[in-house]
Amino acid sequence: MAVVAHLVTKTVQPGDSLVNGVTAILIAIDDAVETTSALILQAAVDQYNAVVGAGVMPDLYFDVNRSVVATWNADDDMSVFQGSAEELIA
Repeated sequence: MAVVAHLVTKTVQPGDSLVNGVTAILIAIDDAVETTSALILQAAVDQYNAVVGAGVMPDLYFDVNRSVVATWNADDDMSVFQGSAEELIA
């Protein structure tokens, strides 16, 4: 079992609606529990809803999952977050 940070993102197309402006979440994942990309994407939705309120973010909201270890492993790797951050959710 290892806990690894994952970046989950929503691919945004013109006209898409966002939940509270959220386009990405960094989440710690227990790789013994969330063993597939689909489970990791759903864990991000579930945790967001646990903090903000049940049912705020729908299932299948996010569509891309990358381990932070694999995402930022070369010089100049970066991720860009779109949307506004009106409140910090801890």
